[in-house]
Amino acid sequence: MRPPDPSPEGAGACARKIFDVAVLTRSARIEIAKAGFDPVYGARPLKRAIQTSIENLLAKRILEGEFGARDTVKIAAKGGTIRFGKGG
Repeated sequence: MRPPDPSPEGAGACARKIFDVAVLTRSARIEIAKAGFDPVYGARPLKRAIQTSIENLLAKRILEGEFGARDTVKIAAKGGTIRFGKGG
């Protein structure tokens, strides 16, 4: 058996096998854009905002069993807080 492809494309393919879709709402995109905007440092703050606000929290919820195989994960924001739910 071959090891998984470490490239971003390989990771995306792996994620697609586990979850149908992650829906990022307009409110979530706005919150992430606000948190990650810095004209001096470019995209570095945006990447960090995505990691801390979405990737880390979603990974924790997956490990806790809140989301399972073939779930559609809806990512939204309310009151400046990123929220996760099932459905799309």
